[in-house]
Amino acid sequence: EGQRLMRKAVSLLAPDLIITKETKNTVPGTDYITTDKTILHLPNGYVNIARLRLKQASPSEFDDITMTGKPQFFWQEGFNKICLYPIPDQVYECRIRYVEQSTKLVAGGDTGWPDEYDDIIQEYTVIRAGSRNGDIVDVEAKFLQWFIDQATALVLLNTPAGQAKSYW
Repeated sequence: EGQRLMRKAVSLLAPDLIITKETKNTVPGTDYITTDKTILHLPNGYVNIARLRLKQASPSEFDDITMTGKPQFFWQEGFNKICLYPIPDQVYECRIRYVEQSTKLVAGGDTGWPDEYDDIIQEYTVIRAGSRNGDIVDVEAKFLQWFIDQATALVLLNTPAGQAKSYW
C-alpha cells in the first residue's frame, strides 16, 4: 500500500522520475495499441507518432470514429489500451511515455526506489498497520496526508531547482 501511494504521489509531482518508455508499431486498420504494463498515469498525455505528439481527446468529440489516416489524437481506454484516431492506415512507430502501476513488493529490496525512499515506505507500513481502525477516519486521513507530504519533500529534495530529472 505504501509503495502504491508513493508511486501515485511521485507520478503527480515529478513523473519523469519514474516514467516508462515504450515503442510500439501500429497495425493498419487497428484503432489501438496496448502497453506492456498497466498505466497508472499518462503525464501530459505523451503519445508520439513519427515525431508528432498526438493530442489527447475523447471519442465523443468525433462524429465518425471509423476514419483512417495518420493518427492525430488518442485516449486511454481500460488499463493498458491507447486508442488512436484516425485509425492508422499503415504501420507507424508510436512512442509512449507513462507511469506504470506498481506491483506488489515481495522482498525488502525490490521497491525500485532510491535508498532515501525506503525509510518512508517502512515507516508507512508500521504506522499504517497500527492505525487500522475504521472508527478513526480522521486519524487515517491525517496519516495519509502526512505520507504524501513526506513523498513530496523527498521528490523536491531529489529534483534540482524544482526540475524533475530521471533518478535512475
